[in-house]
Amino acid sequence: MRVAKKAVFDILARCHYNVGIKDIVAIMIGIFKQDDQLCKDFVQGIISDDNGEDLLEVLLDCPDSMARDSVGNLFRYLACRLKMIEHATLLSGE
Repeated sequence: MRVAKKAVFDILARCHYNVGIKDIVAIMIGIFKQDDQLCKDFVQGIISDDNGEDLLEVLLDCPDSMARDSVGNLFRYLACRLKMIEHATLLSGE
C-alpha cells in the first residue's frame, strides 16, 4: 500500500503539461469517496514521507499551473473529507 501511495503521488507530481491529470484526479476523488480509511491512509502516507515536502514542492514550486491546480484540488477535497470524517468520529464518541 505504501508503494502504491508513493507511485500515485509521483505520477501526479510529475504529470507536467498533461491535460490528462484532471481526469486522473477526478478518478482518484471518485475512489476516495468510497472509502474513508483510504483517504486517511493516503494523506498519512504523503505527509509522513519527508513531512510532506513532495506535496509542498508541487503546490509551491511546480512551473505547470495545471499540475499545481489539479494536485491542489485533490488535496483540498481530501482535507475537507478528513474534516468530515473527524467530525463524524467526534460525534460518535469513538
